Amino acid sequence: MKELAATCIALLLLSYPGGRGGCELPQPAIDALKHSLAWLKGWYGNDYLTESELKFKVVQRGSRVLWFLRSAEMVFTYLPDSPDSYFHWSTCRPATGDWTECIKGHLEKQDLSIGDLLLGRGREPVPVRPEEICDLTISSATVRPWAPSPEGAEKRAVAAQIREAVKESASYWGTVRRVVCNDFNVQDPMLWCVVDIAATSGTSERLLIFADMNMLPESPCHVFRTEEADEYNKPSIEQVLRRPYKLWP
Repeated sequence: MKELAATCIALLLLSYPGGRGGCELPQPAIDALKHSLAWLKGWYGNDYLTESELKFKVVQRGSRVLWFLRSAEMVFTYLPDSPDSYFHWSTCRPATGDWTECIKGHLEKQDLSIGDLLLGRGREPVPVRPEEICDLTISSATVRPWAPSPEGAEKRAVAAQIREAVKESASYWGTVRRVVCNDFNVQDPMLWCVVDIAATSGTSERLLIFADMNMLPESPCHVFRTEEADEYNKPSIEQVLRRPYKLWP
């Protein structure tokens, strides 16, 4: 009986007006969103999350949930049926001012098959329907502070995947001597690592590498030389090493 009452309360809390019949969002989607908000606040402070109440426009299509946060011009996507992106966030400033343009872009991209992408074919985007839309307000006070996952089998398995992906990406630049990343939670959307290499020229160099946690174990890593990291406004070496997690050796 207690479990039934808890389920009813959860559904009430996750039902919001704004679309036809409001929204009943799956708990894993809400959990993923709140973790991403906590991660953003941990990395960027209040640069994005400036308000005490975060007001989202939400689109539900099947198992997919997409949020648009107008105050920060950000899109959050929960796509459990997608083969290459489970949860992600990005910035979006719609040229027309219509926030659904940001949402449609993600739906259209995810609805394309690999064959379509390879052949350069597109599909006619399915417009966002009024019955798919609702409003969601989350109090910033309910977003718990970010914390790393405790050490255990799951974290060690994820760390091993990150280590191999990062080493493979860094090996193009030279022999990998050391890999240290920011400490992480297994639900984090992304990770930054500092890699020391011995270049083929005999010099030593330090790289900053970004890994997409959603795509492990085949995570594509993006490599920045330290001067490029500054140019592209990436986190500093000091930021990444503020709470280090040694991966190699």
